[in-house]
Amino acid sequence: MKVDQIIMDLDGCVYLGNRPINNSPQAIESLRSKGVKIRFLTNNATKTREDYKNKLNGMGISVEINDILTSGGATAIYLKRRFGETSIYPVGGKALIEELSREGHKIVDWNEADFVVVCLDFDINYNKLLNATRAILNGAKLIATNKDPTVPSENGLMPGAGAIVSAIEYATNTKAFLIGKPSKVILEIASSYWNFKDDVVMVVGDRLDTDILAGNEMNWITTLVLSGATKIDDLKNETERKMKPKVIVRDLLDLANRWDEILKTLGEKSCAT
Repeated sequence: MKVDQIIMDLDGCVYLGNRPINNSPQAIESLRSKGVKIRFLTNNATKTREDYKNKLNGMGISVEINDILTSGGATAIYLKRRFGETSIYPVGGKALIEELSREGHKIVDWNEADFVVVCLDFDINYNKLLNATRAILNGAKLIATNKDPTVPSENGLMPGAGAIVSAIEYATNTKAFLIGKPSKVILEIASSYWNFKDDVVMVVGDRLDTDILAGNEMNWITTLVLSGATKIDDLKNETERKMKPKVIVRDLLDLANRWDEILKTLGEKSCAT
């Protein structure tokens, strides 16, 4: 079996906070040397593509700006394709605003908004929740860039965008439309954005309920790394087939070191079915 493309998560997969995980830069270069194209797809919309490029470059990982896509960028693309340029009240930081503006969307106050777009916001406060609630009760649609309950960091798990989205959903009795993983929306956007066509794609990430679930929904190869949010004990408790990864590795270095063995095993399983 040959894998053409890897869609790789960032938080908990490549790094924790500002610390690379166990020689992940070397692991990425090793995978590239085997002829695999690596793209980075993250639910974390607190940085722009340019910010992530700079962060990865600072860790010794070379990457082109077009090989990075965030849930904020995917949200901006989705809304433009579906509705054209829209008026948005954002619950998020400068990165979200920049990604939305890049696609021509207008950032407005709550009473002018057609959409409320929510991502992880380190400066969330009551006034933002109030304005988002007012906008939705005034007719705006609620869009979640992602609903991750937590985000892995150097100091453990932190509350994620899902905690903020849930507060707004509860206040408005509304369910957000989800763009990010595990929604197929972001992977369908990624597939067209990177022009995958007939490529064999592997999704690599640290969360069963986002990375693995989304990849399985697309019938792509799914690889779970145990370096982030999911630990080995979580696998013992997970019985849903749709969240079962095809490959499990300790981290990216383990994936790179075992690459040939993994492809051989996947090929044998494919032939058996």
